[in-house]
Amino acid sequence: MNVEEHIADLEKQFAHWDGQPRGYLRDLIMAQHYVDWNYAQALKRISDQLDHLTHACPPDGSGVMPCCGKTPFEVPPTDRITQDPNLVTCHEKPTNRESQ
Repeated sequence: MNVEEHIADLEKQFAHWDGQPRGYLRDLIMAQHYVDWNYAQALKRISDQLDHLTHACPPDGSGVMPCCGKTPFEVPPTDRITQDPNLVTCHEKPTNRESQ
């Protein structure tokens, strides 16, 4: 949900407020998006410093991680898998499984 959709949704929920809450809602939502972004960046920095890689989760219908072309069973058990592309620290070149 983007900022404008979030504001529209909250305006419906708070329609009983007197006046126009749009400015206050925008400020609150922008602050929340800023906090969420900073939190994701902090997690990425911490993850980068740890002794493991964080891989991209295989997409639906696939058992292969798009970041490196490996299955989750082919990486060390200390490695992690995430659905958040901002947290991926694996940057191996994907292998071509069809040619193997």
